[in-house]
Amino acid sequence: MVDVTYPRIPEADYKKAIFHLRGELLDALEPLRRYGQSEFVDGAIQEIIELAEQFSMVTRGKNTQIKLKRKYTRKAEIVHSEES
Repeated sequence: MVDVTYPRIPEADYKKAIFHLRGELLDALEPLRRYGQSEFVDGAIQEIIELAEQFSMVTRGKNTQIKLKRKYTRKAEIVHSEES
């Protein structure tokens, strides 16, 4: 495996990239809002962004896990949260 490191981009560029990612995710998940799932869309978007950041760290060589902070049941109830 080749040891490649990627420098972190400036904070302003990072925030711009997150803004664009969030906008694309909002568009992608818009159908869920139409079917009564609005309350879950914003939380799902934040979880997806955090997973994308974790994936990015792993692909840059950081020894970290890719995992959700919350686990949901089929009824979308939180059954485990690392925040609590």
